[in-house]
Amino acid sequence: MQVKRQFQKKTEEELQRTRNDFRSVNTDRSTNTSLKIWNDYCIGLGLFKPNTLEPIDMYNLNKVDLNLHLESLVSQLKKKNGGELQASSISTYVNGWQRYLKERYIKENFNKERKGDVVNLFYDGEFDSFRNQLKSKYNDLLKKGLAKIEHTKAITKKEYLEILKAYNCDGPINLLKLLILNLGIHLGLRGGTHNKLQVDQFKHKTDDCNWKYYEWVERTSKVRNSNPRGKIHNPRIIRIYENSEVSIIF
Repeated sequence: MQVKRQFQKKTEEELQRTRNDFRSVNTDRSTNTSLKIWNDYCIGLGLFKPNTLEPIDMYNLNKVDLNLHLESLVSQLKKKNGGELQASSISTYVNGWQRYLKERYIKENFNKERKGDVVNLFYDGEFDSFRNQLKSKYNDLLKKGLAKIEHTKAITKKEYLEILKAYNCDGPINLLKLLILNLGIHLGLRGGTHNKLQVDQFKHKTDDCNWKYYEWVERTSKVRNSNPRGKIHNPRIIRIYENSEVSIIF
């Protein structure tokens, strides 16, 4: 029988490479940092696996015990030097714990009939006291001025134009850096998203006022597809207009 599509068996190494392409390095680093906090807590209290010096795995705890430990941990979270953490740091740790619990659940039950639901620190009733402790911690940090989000100062239009005028465009590497700079200014995407940009996402167009521009259309993903509540996230469309205030001679 003749088939229209040709399939080949993939090795585990090949599949692992494509999995790694999907994963964010920063996300993995954040999860590992969260688990290190948990392990430090366990070591400090002598919470080890039976007959070992290995910290207990939060995934193997029942919800009641996990709630008590996380509540105690959050109430004591501080920097290594004893100073207070920013609220954003604590939020990162909590998200890392939740991510780990979810990923472990999927890994353990991938080829099994799943029994029960994945642990959810944000919604499960068993974690009410943990969440209350978390809110109390945030409120305390807010009073101390440690719950504010400090944004990086944005580059001004004047600074941007000065960079373009003084830029050295000799060689392909400098041209590539200039391209990354311009896309970063106009699109404001995260580093990983910039890395996955494709040429066919940009279309050269002219508007009603005869201004030329490139139109960038975001690729839809599972994050921006319709969610269970029925809300649909339409792909972003951004126009990058030609710059009449500065000319660069190549």
